[in-house]
Amino acid sequence: MGQKYHRQYSFEGNCGQHALVHALGCLGIHISIGDAHRRTGVSRLRAMVEGTNEHALMKGIRRSGCKPLPHLVHGEAKARRIITRYIRRGIPVIILIDDQEHWMVLSGLKGEKIRWIDSVDDRLTGTSAWKTIRMWMEY
Repeated sequence: MGQKYHRQYSFEGNCGQHALVHALGCLGIHISIGDAHRRTGVSRLRAMVEGTNEHALMKGIRRSGCKPLPHLVHGEAKARRIITRYIRRGIPVIILIDDQEHWMVLSGLKGEKIRWIDSVDDRLTGTSAWKTIRMWMEY
């Protein structure tokens, strides 16, 4: 049975929790959106008003039995190397896009394209070339 992805409605503001659910699901750890809120320590209301920061996401990752591997990367070439290295090893990457307002997951490679999961995209999943990912991350 394939991974079940969760759609987020734009007014919800809990893309961080959706990204956590999707990234963990890629690792075979299946939790609900409610579990993601509890593990990050960010309520649904607070997520809607303030969003979810990287510290809360890392807390949710640790509380799920995984080790967060945070990177603040300056430079497109370095970002591409790090992201590609992780997803080739089967480690999903949660990235911040859209002027640092939205979390999504890069989950693997399909040929030269990168597979992604985005809770607000109508398709939920897709593949894109690096130039598109780069644009989303504003490199």
